[in-house]
Formats: sequence, C-alpha cells, structure tokens
Amino acid sequence: MKYLKTIWNHNHQDEPSNIYQEIDDSSYEVRKIEIMKDGQVIGYASEAGEFGASILADQKIPTIEEINQEDEFIAAEITKTEFETAWGSAVSQRIASE
Repeated sequence: MKYLKTIWNHNHQDEPSNIYQEIDDSSYEVRKIEIMKDGQVIGYASEAGEFGASILADQKIPTIEEINQEDEFIAAEITKTEFETAWGSAVSQRIASE
C-alpha cells in the first residue's frame, strides 16, 4: 500500500482542496477522503462503503509524477500514520455531525 495527499488548487466552491488516498499495489484506491478548503470533510469512501460525495475511482490512480504534471495539483506520498489520522478525523467528524 501507499498513501497520497493531493492538494488541488482551484476556485470551485463545491470541490475538495485536499484529497487523501490509500492505494493498493495495483494502483487502485482502497480508501479516499475529500476535504474542503475550510477543513470540512465532504466525504470518504472505502471498499466497505461511501459517505457524502466521495466514491472510489474505478480506474488506476496516476503516479505522483503524473499528477504533479498538472499545474493545479500538488501530490506527495505520506505515511500510513498520517493517512490513518486523517481517516480517523473524517469518520469522527461524520459521527459528531449525526
């Protein structure tokens, strides 16, 4: 597994600015979190299910180098611990809002 954080620089009010992904050895998403500029989690998804606006991609995820070729994206590999912290926070935010 590898873990990515991608910052999406844009001016769309209804699109996430931070995307966290857990990616398997075949380059497919296993889990994803999408966060707005204000820190609000708009959704997360896993093979077990989806919450909010997020779904897992049905295509292979590009490499970090390929993602970073697009001017509006800044992608970097993060640790499993960083991903798990973001995942736990996303799930907690959902539970708190119910």
